[in-house]
Amino acid sequence: MVTCSALANRCLDHNLWVSSLTEMWRGDGRSSSLVSLRVIKVTHTVVWAFFVGAILAVPISARLSRFDWALGLAGLVFVEVLVLAFNRMQCPLTRIAARFTADRRANFDIYLPEWIARWNKQIFGPLYLLGMLYAAARWYGAHA
Repeated sequence: MVTCSALANRCLDHNLWVSSLTEMWRGDGRSSSLVSLRVIKVTHTVVWAFFVGAILAVPISARLSRFDWALGLAGLVFVEVLVLAFNRMQCPLTRIAARFTADRRANFDIYLPEWIARWNKQIFGPLYLLGMLYAAARWYGAHA
């Protein structure tokens, strides 16, 4: 039987996904560490963009009276918040990326400008909370 933690560990194990993608991209003579880091950075950037989109879509969904969508998107973001909380407020992909480089700038593990990577939680955390408050107010107003 596969438990949730075993499944999560498999998903985070770079050997399962990074190595296979590295093998696919290695043909140009680059070191496997560089290619692995690029795969992680692309993956991290796509995941980040998904969650930013979800955060921004919560109040939009509420404005459109699609409270089911607002709740679902807010729930997805909340799961990501739990993942961050259980990883000392650090994305698990950051820990994996650190294996492939000595660089520790705020954006060493993601394709974002350094200032956005540095202030990411301070920017999008309040936007998430404000979006949920707005959605709750709209829902309450529609059901009062």
